[in-house]
Amino acid sequence: MSSQAQKRKHKTLTIKEKCDILDRLNRNESFNSLASEYGVGRSTIYDIKKNHEKIKQFVSTTDCGPGKRQTLKKSEQPVVEEALYMWFLQERNRHTPISGPMLAMKAKYFYKEIIKKDDFVASRGWLERFKSRHGIRLMTITGEKLSNDATCIEPFKLRFLQRVKDLNLNPSQISSNDLETWFRGMDKEENIFHEMYKTINEEDDDEVIATTPQVTTEDAINAFELGLEWAEANGASYNELLLLRRLRDKALISRFNNVKQKKIDEYFHAC
Repeated sequence: MSSQAQKRKHKTLTIKEKCDILDRLNRNESFNSLASEYGVGRSTIYDIKKNHEKIKQFVSTTDCGPGKRQTLKKSEQPVVEEALYMWFLQERNRHTPISGPMLAMKAKYFYKEIIKKDDFVASRGWLERFKSRHGIRLMTITGEKLSNDATCIEPFKLRFLQRVKDLNLNPSQISSNDLETWFRGMDKEENIFHEMYKTINEEDDDEVIATTPQVTTEDAINAFELGLEWAEANGASYNELLLLRRLRDKALISRFNNVKQKKIDEYFHAC
């Protein structure tokens, strides 16, 4: 039996391979040579050329290029998915850490708002298909309770500063081990401060503290600068560094506002 008579094994090309074929067709390479190289029939190469606009349009709207996708299958809810993808791009431009559960939760929200139903199930399979359709790669998030939602940063900062104040701490008393434990997440917050308090008490048993010192803005800035320096030197993740920078910037803004208010007060006192 000749090779031509044998049935060719079906092969599905990836979107990237299809794009490469289109580029090579534009360079006037022959249908036969491309079909032979990619192990497909000449008709497959012809179909790719016929659908070149669909393929290019799909790639142009994909976040990370063609990747390993093989089909141009669309979502069953294109309007909902388009809204979700636009939200994703918006949050990514704001450098907001985004996790899979966040995408699923937002998808259910858009579905309910647009379709006016509450029967959407954002399963793991749906999430993987959505990511695949749009070429999305979600970074692994360490300490997800901290980093998967920017709204948790402000209350965490307030609780942290209050604990520092309650325990009469200053930046020099916060060790690298304390920071390392802190980075692991809010669930261990109580243990962090318990150990910090225990260590300080063991070192200063004979010291009598007459007053409770106020944690100043400068103390906060120095503490966060110290934390950033340690974190950068010890391979902290993007989300951990982002959290520290936001807290540090918040303290810097507070210092600027305090200086501005002081100048205003001095001006009126001089009048």
